[in-house]
Amino acid sequence: MAFHWRDVTGGADGLRGLPPLSLGPWRLDGPRALFLLAGGLALLALALARAFADAPIGRALAGAREQPLRMAALGYSIARIRLGAMLAAGGLAGAAGALYPFLHLYVGPQSLHWSFSASMVIMLVIGGTGSLWGAYLGSAVYLALQTYLSAHTDRWPLLAGGLFVLIVLLLPQGLAGGLAGGARRLLRRRGA
Repeated sequence: MAFHWRDVTGGADGLRGLPPLSLGPWRLDGPRALFLLAGGLALLALALARAFADAPIGRALAGAREQPLRMAALGYSIARIRLGAMLAAGGLAGAAGALYPFLHLYVGPQSLHWSFSASMVIMLVIGGTGSLWGAYLGSAVYLALQTYLSAHTDRWPLLAGGLFVLIVLLLPQGLAGGLAGGARRLLRRRGA
């Protein structure tokens, strides 16, 4: 559909000529303005995710993950809890996706390729799936690899894939879990 429905998607050319982002009288078309807006939204998303995790629905979601039979026996609707989590995650992802077209004022069909979604999963696994800030750490590591290694070699995905495999094998909780575990061990040594 992305290639053949030219009236909607622009076909192989994608959507070009998008207007720059503006909020009322303020134009946010410069790199610094977009960076600050994206950073502010990322901090807001982290605060919202933390509030969701600390709220009763977040605690119920953790309980449904760990002990679904017990939570169902206590009267919680597992399907409703998971639907609420999916809607919250979709809202955050939609907010992030709304900024994407303004990066280059272009959206091409390559953004519908499976590798675009796979890179998001790789970022999450590298950072750690069990922590909120792990996603930020994983995306920073992955994008740094992409930015700096792609300047030297076209095979940078091979190196990123090698890092991904090493993290899965050596740090199953990702970099965030590994750093948190290392910090706990260091604090125990200092306390002992």
